Amino acid sequence: HKGVPESLFVKIEETARQIEDYKRCFEALENENELNTYAHKEVAEIYETIQDICRIAVAYFQFDPIKRDEFNFYKVMVNL
Repeated sequence: HKGVPESLFVKIEETARQIEDYKRCFEALENENELNTYAHKEVAEIYETIQDICRIAVAYFQFDPIKRDEFNFYKVMVNL
C-alpha cells in the first residue's frame, strides 16, 4: 500500500477491535427487559459508528477483498 501511512492501518485494526467491545455492550443491553430512551440513543449511535467504520474500511481496502470482506456491515452486525 504505497503512500499510505502505517498509522492508518493501525487505526483501522484498533477500530475493528472496538467492534468486539460494542458486541459486549449489545449483549448486556439485550438482557434488559426494556431500554430507556437514553439507551436507545446510545445503541443507535453505536450502530452509526460501526456503519461509518465499515464504510471507511471497505473503501480503504477496496483492492484487498479479504480485508474488505471483514468490514462488510451486514456481516459485522450478524457476527455481533
